[in-house]
Amino acid sequence: MKKIIYTLLSASFLLLGSCESFLDTENLTQKDSSNYPVTPEDADMLLTGAYIQLTNTWPLQLLYYIGELMSDNCLGGGGPNDTDCKDINSFYSANLNKFRNAWQQNYRGIFRANSVLVNAGRIQWGATEAGLKEKNRILGESHFLRAYYYFDLARLFENVPLRLKIETENPPQATPDEIYAQIAFDLKTAIEILPDDRVSVPLSGRITKWAAEGYLAKVFLFYTGYYQKESLPLPDGSAITKEQVIRWLEDCIRNSGHDLVDDFRTLWPYAYQTDKEEFKRNTIYNYLTVNNIGPWVGDGNIESVFSVKYTALGVAWTGNGSKSNMVSLYYGFRIDKAAGDLNYYQATFPFGQGWGQGTVNSKLWEQWPDKDLRKKGSILNVFDPDEDFWFDEDAPPAFHFGADGQMEETGYWNKKHLPVNAGNRLASVFSNFHRQIYPNLVQDIQEENIQDLVIMRFADILLMAAELGAPDAKNYLNRVHQRGVPGEEIEVTPENIMNERRFEFAFEGSRYYDLLRWHKTNLITENQTDIEVYNNGVKDGKVSVVYREETRGFLPVPDAEIQLSGGVLKPNPGW
Repeated sequence: MKKIIYTLLSASFLLLGSCESFLDTENLTQKDSSNYPVTPEDADMLLTGAYIQLTNTWPLQLLYYIGELMSDNCLGGGGPNDTDCKDINSFYSANLNKFRNAWQQNYRGIFRANSVLVNAGRIQWGATEAGLKEKNRILGESHFLRAYYYFDLARLFENVPLRLKIETENPPQATPDEIYAQIAFDLKTAIEILPDDRVSVPLSGRITKWAAEGYLAKVFLFYTGYYQKESLPLPDGSAITKEQVIRWLEDCIRNSGHDLVDDFRTLWPYAYQTDKEEFKRNTIYNYLTVNNIGPWVGDGNIESVFSVKYTALGVAWTGNGSKSNMVSLYYGFRIDKAAGDLNYYQATFPFGQGWGQGTVNSKLWEQWPDKDLRKKGSILNVFDPDEDFWFDEDAPPAFHFGADGQMEETGYWNKKHLPVNAGNRLASVFSNFHRQIYPNLVQDIQEENIQDLVIMRFADILLMAAELGAPDAKNYLNRVHQRGVPGEEIEVTPENIMNERRFEFAFEGSRYYDLLRWHKTNLITENQTDIEVYNNGVKDGKVSVVYREETRGFLPVPDAEIQLSGGVLKPNPGW
């Protein structure tokens, strides 16, 4: 019996079995398990399928988004009928299948990585040095991706099955030690076999040895912090120590070619500038000129260690997400739709529109020192005249407090991920800035944000090395701190590490999981008590969030998966 493999454009595939005799004849037209994968090209196609799972940024599938709304950085926001974002923020869900997409999406990625690794022995890699390097690249990237998807599952749900085969199986949930041992093995393997080539920009989005070194440190810090352990286990009973992790981080710092960009604010698309006469944002955007901010460094810059790439040729939005960066869509401004197409892009110029979710907690603004340029570099304060983002005086009031029913509005917005529009007010020409780069990109707010989603920056490498006590820890800490607060030197203390991570990585998916591993979840409640908000334009009260200790910080195992397993899977505590 052979298994037919249908290879789609997305490089995903299905395995279908049959005992029909005609399937046992020689296959001359289709790829099946008798003839696929057998070449490095086949393996790379399967690997592409594993990569593609990274690009689906539908809200409830993405730890990067869920982790921000569960932290003390953001409220739920959104419109009156947007219950998901508010439920995430308040640690509540009446629907125990709400996060099933996150479960399924990560297991799809794992299955596709497994499909490469399980079949590695049958692939004709070739005996040349180039063939060996290609083999190590493909297998190393596959090991990394499997570890990445499992780390997301472990942080979201904790109790998940360990699946390392491509055959149908129904295993029980593994222990956290077993899951993290497999994650550690995969990342250690990736470090050992991926080439140690220095990076050059623009970066391609492919996994590198340096990304594996950094990600293993992230796993180590979460596992040892949350579970109060000294080391990270491996499947053979050995362990990865703090000293090993420090050596890998220092290898990345010294040999990768990655570095910090000079100005933190140029990392984000709001710093986009153009020489096109009709789209000179820098002449009308006061924030850039007053603060002497240079142009956006762009995707694939020297600081980006691991990022998800998007394309102008992505699949159209269908209600289940698209291949665009939907994180920007979640955080964009809601506006009243009656304004018309012109003011749709003009209303919140130079920022763009979206679903109004993840409104910024005003206490974050209050707790962030004004001297830190990352404060205004990360948060848009609508009350600040230097921002100069309001619509033209003669334009209809498409944007205002309560626009399109906006809820939990504080006046503070996540500037890093706001959509960015380009335009010339005098000429009344406006569009998303990506349409100035890619003129054929569809004009649709749900599809036109295609900047990278940066999962790990070099700043994280430096701060993790400082937190772990590397020999040059103070220098590493201050390289990051002094970019935000020039000339100020700080000591390596737990408080300074916590503050630095909060201010450097605000809205980048780190805060909630940092609080979990530091056992500082009390701050989620303390920093989200009595937050004044506007609901539908009315300043009508205060919002408070209470962290639910009984959940231990994890989401519910989807009930549909429990039922599908025949009760083999068990629900998580607190749900």
